[in-house]
Formats: sequence, structure tokens, C-alpha cells
Amino acid sequence: MLIPVGIGIVLYLIPTPAGLPTPAWHFFALFAATVAALMTEPVPSPAVGFIGVSAGASFILVGKNAG
Repeated sequence: MLIPVGIGIVLYLIPTPAGLPTPAWHFFALFAATVAALMTEPVPSPAVGFIGVSAGASFILVGKNAG
């Protein structure tokens, strides 16, 4: 269960690559953590998806650049 969380935290803390907006990098970290959780299956897949969407909304990653 710690592997996906660790992947997300490490990617989140790595400096943003040149030319990429910071919110996009943070969203990528969440995406990579979600994919890692789907591969390791610490909880059922629907729960992983719900946790990923909830985390994106909690950290205001969804809709940050809209409008």
C-alpha cells in the first residue's frame, strides 16, 4: 500500500521539468500513483479510482487551469 503513495510523493517533490506547468506535473504525480495502485492492487480497482479522483479534487488539481 505504501508503494503507490511513495511514488506519488517522490514525483510530487521532484522539481517540475522545464516548459511544463507545475499543476500539470502535480497531476502527473497523482496519475502515476493511481496507475501504480491499479497495478499493485492494495484495494479493489474501483476504490483506487475513487481515491484518485478524490485526491485530485482535494488538492485542487482538477479544473485548476480551466477558464
